Amino acid sequence: QEPTEASQATATTQGTTTPTTNISYSDNTSNIQCDPRTKDLGTADGWKDGKKVKIRLCSVNNDPKFDINSQISSNMYEMVKKAKSESVILTSTSAYRSYQEQQTLYNQNCSGSSCSPPTAKPGYSNHQMGLAVDFGCNGGSIAGTKCYLWLKLNATGYHIFNFPLEAWHWSWDGS
Repeated sequence: QEPTEASQATATTQGTTTPTTNISYSDNTSNIQCDPRTKDLGTADGWKDGKKVKIRLCSVNNDPKFDINSQISSNMYEMVKKAKSESVILTSTSAYRSYQEQQTLYNQNCSGSSCSPPTAKPGYSNHQMGLAVDFGCNGGSIAGTKCYLWLKLNATGYHIFNFPLEAWHWSWDGS
């Protein structure tokens, strides 16, 4: 699915914000507001298909490891809130990454053409657009936990999908 014209990922009904599943993603999100229940961190450099673009970052739960693109701030906030209401504590081990952070991770995980775990080249990661989150469960690993099961059963309703090779990696398109 190729991003097109920007739209906010929420619908308002009787004063409450609910997630939508028909999200259209844009490259430049600097003018898209954060969900008011998240903290607006201002603009940052995002990277898509090797090209630098301006994005607006929002912090979920004021957690510096949970900085995401404004386009998914409502859906992500609502999903984390719903999980918590069901005694499932989703935490983030990594979300938005700068170019340098992605470069460092790539250097650590890759040798030649082989990466373990799979790691995108700098400029090509959904993390660099703030559209991916590596989840943890209560601050620990997510694999095999009730958090992972909850995400498998519920995340698609918030337009968040799992990358099948990594239990922890969830994004707007599953890559």
